[in-house]
Amino acid sequence: MLPWCDSSSSRACTSLRGRWTLYAVERADGAGARLQDAILWMAIAANLNMSFGGLISTKICNQSHGTDVFVAAAGVLGISVPGDLFVEDPPPFDLDYRGLKDFRNALVRDRAVPDGAHVVVRDRSVVASLPAAGFRMSDLLTPRFLQSLRDSTALFDDWMLPAWMPDQKLPLVAVHLRRGDVVAANDSYGEGHRMTPDAWYYEVVRRIRTVLPDADVHVFSSTEGNYASQDFDGYRLRHMTVHLDGNILDSWVAMARARVLVMAKSSFSQVPAFLNPHCVIYQPYWNMPLEGWIVAAREGGENAAGPAPFETDELKDCLDRDRTPQARV
Repeated sequence: MLPWCDSSSSRACTSLRGRWTLYAVERADGAGARLQDAILWMAIAANLNMSFGGLISTKICNQSHGTDVFVAAAGVLGISVPGDLFVEDPPPFDLDYRGLKDFRNALVRDRAVPDGAHVVVRDRSVVASLPAAGFRMSDLLTPRFLQSLRDSTALFDDWMLPAWMPDQKLPLVAVHLRRGDVVAANDSYGEGHRMTPDAWYYEVVRRIRTVLPDADVHVFSSTEGNYASQDFDGYRLRHMTVHLDGNILDSWVAMARARVLVMAKSSFSQVPAFLNPHCVIYQPYWNMPLEGWIVAAREGGENAAGPAPFETDELKDCLDRDRTPQARV
């Protein structure tokens, strides 16, 4: 049971306990960004002893990468009525803030939230607003909070396993390769700043295999009309299994359960990284890492002169500390 939920109710968001009820506004992004926002707003509410009322629906398309966002929310959060997370008819608000920083400043300045108030914070990207509002990711996503997520998610249920996973016996390494809407010359933000070269991934996997020589490496990516299957042949030639344009939940199940998860610069892999109790390799970008994640260098690749993406001793130490069985937590 999630820590912000009332166990007597099946409505996951609207019956939460706390002195005040916090609402936020749904982002017009993919499933990863929208669920990342939901998790962070829940964590903010818990940190401030507030209830979380849900994300005010902007009535955008509920389909993302071929999966219904409601279905994805049910799988990740383990909620029985995922529609409650996206509120179409919110109550009248007692207080309305234009962003997380303004809201936090009001709390610090005069605690200007009366008991029982319904509060809305209209922030376009909560993850980008955390530093200015005085929040650190690891202060919000505490071990207790994350364990509650892991206890509640359906991604660790056996019935969620993709068809290829029930026979998984070797250490699973999941790699998120952001392609699709991101290309070398340009991406959806007007620059290729989230285009991590193949050579970087090849070197990361090579270094993982020096520590886990029997690792079974699976790469998850998308084409979205900008790539063809043969563009991923370099991974296949290096004995990695490539999954393209697959179901979101199948990808997230593998990433959440993997002994080692290699993230892309993307909320898509950060959501299962929150759930993964093992070893996470993080690429620096504006979404901040959690404590304990291995922060990889920006440069360096296969046969490159730059620094190694990470030191193998870091991964050895993580694997030595990790005593959680791979398949379940």
